[in-house]
Amino acid sequence: MTFNRQAKFILVFSNLKHISSYTHQTRAYLTGRWMDALACGAIVAGIVPSEPSIARLFWDGATLDLESTEIEKGLGVNEKELSNWTAEKATYNYKQSLECLYWRWRFIEIAKVFQITPKNLLNEIYLVEHKLNELKF
Repeated sequence: MTFNRQAKFILVFSNLKHISSYTHQTRAYLTGRWMDALACGAIVAGIVPSEPSIARLFWDGATLDLESTEIEKGLGVNEKELSNWTAEKATYNYKQSLECLYWRWRFIEIAKVFQITPKNLLNEIYLVEHKLNELKF
């Protein structure tokens, strides 16, 4: 995570574009690497899964779509985008990841359905909301 926080771009591909023995061969999904990169404010450079359920998780500026897994092509695209990178983009990605991807939001929705008030969870949500207010643009 220390290196993720220092990175401007983190290279990540869809499991269907860069198949490994430890990934699912036919169903696309996001790994923790995607979430960690975005949570640290980095722009994910790679090939985004095309499934609507996955694509809707990302906001403008979250990803840098590479057309290929070829290193030279990717480095060329990355080099062009590097000159457009700003610290504000990293802060924006961090803020968006808290708003869109933070897993505790889903637990709050579940708690509402069951009409329960999980105090520890609410305390943690309060801290995140406070952090989001500090990051207003």
